[in-house]
Amino acid sequence: FFFLIELTRSLASLHGVLTSSIAFERRRQAGERWDQTMRSAAALGCLLCMASVWSLHTDEGATPAAPWDLQFVNTFTKSLPGEAGGPQIPDFPRETPGAMWAKATTTPLFPQASLLSFSRGAADLLGLPAGVEKEELFRQFVTGEKTLNVSYAHCYGGHQFGYWAGQLGDGRAINLGEVLAPSGETLELQLKGAGITAYSRRADGRAVLRSSVREFVASEFMHAAGVPTSRALSLAGTSAGVVLRDQFYDGNARMEPGAVVLRMAPTWVRFGSFEVLAARKK
Repeated sequence: FFFLIELTRSLASLHGVLTSSIAFERRRQAGERWDQTMRSAAALGCLLCMASVWSLHTDEGATPAAPWDLQFVNTFTKSLPGEAGGPQIPDFPRETPGAMWAKATTTPLFPQASLLSFSRGAADLLGLPAGVEKEELFRQFVTGEKTLNVSYAHCYGGHQFGYWAGQLGDGRAINLGEVLAPSGETLELQLKGAGITAYSRRADGRAVLRSSVREFVASEFMHAAGVPTSRALSLAGTSAGVVLRDQFYDGNARMEPGAVVLRMAPTWVRFGSFEVLAARKK
């Protein structure tokens, strides 16, 4: 129920954002035809996501898929310095001078998160077999209950509110590793909302359902529209309120359903990855 509400809101917001961002000349030439196309695509996306959710919760008797595996290459962690101390250091916010990453441990949501939606197209990029979304191992993997590789968080810097903020980093995203895809491309897998890392500062490392639905839908919609973007493999979440958020910043914080998105890109290195090195004169 919560998922469908947030999905509807996200699609409405997505339609508005994409429509307003199109160049004026293109809107003028396309006119009503383009607007109708956008509405139809948004409606189709809604139906596809709803169908995905329905299949996940109605086909419980499906035959488990064949065992699957991912070929981790870990170029980033092998090529760049990580924080000294390794896994003995607990997950608490801290500075990591001289390190481009720090090991991080995923913290599963409680109560147990369920798989809410799944992108078959993103799964194909990884070579995952049909029916993988119905496997318990897959649910555990995309919710952070089980990792198959060394997990870590990126260190980067940047500006906030017009001022240099120094070290930032993955505050609520934990990378599961770089996977060599069947195409030969390397894809870095990342769980957003998987718990506290060295770079969480004063935050809880979590994500709520409403923002996670937006990211999942927007990523796959933009890809379908031909816009280069990161991809979203899965969306998992809880029905219970487990994450405290002040949605409107009016002092009325409340518990909201938590969620985790598994997203992927060729790399999660960004401009700030170079800024923090320049600031440290490295």
